[in-house]
Amino acid sequence: MSMGIDAGRRQFLRVSPLTGGGLLLGIDLASPGEGAAVASAFTPNAWIGVHPDGRASLVCPRNEMGHDMHTSLTMLLAEELTVDPAQVRIDEAPPDAVYINKPMGSQIRGGSTSIRDAWEPLRKAGATARTMLMSAAAARWKVPAAECRASGGHVTHGSMSLAHGALAVEATRLPVARSLTLL
Repeated sequence: MSMGIDAGRRQFLRVSPLTGGGLLLGIDLASPGEGAAVASAFTPNAWIGVHPDGRASLVCPRNEMGHDMHTSLTMLLAEELTVDPAQVRIDEAPPDAVYINKPMGSQIRGGSTSIRDAWEPLRKAGATARTMLMSAAAARWKVPAAECRASGGHVTHGSMSLAHGALAVEATRLPVARSLTLL
């Protein structure tokens, strides 16, 4: 004979918060030391981070629903930052007005608006970071920033070259670039 549990809908609703409540607790599963790397990331705006280990991160305002949105938005950012898209990690955007999809009027996706809406902000985000990384390299090398080039995740001047990650901490000390050249 099997003993069944006769739990109706009301009983289920009374018990569920008690049994499932543990799932709502915030548990940090980050590896040790990861918090320090995040804290020292170069984040010139709400869309991008460049980490000392060379990784870049895209704060993505659109969720992936099978249309390769993450790939498309990553490519927009990576092109302006001059990094391989494989070096870009996706972080989901928190609720914030800066991430509002203007054609939709909310922080949502739909109506084929994600690329149209994110095209300019992501390009400017990447160009801002690239410009500031080039300025950090120029200051270190004591050369004009206009003579520096960014390519393949590095800033170069003549035979000198530094990875973006090696310049991340220095770039955090610079004023946010206002004059941008989009690639």
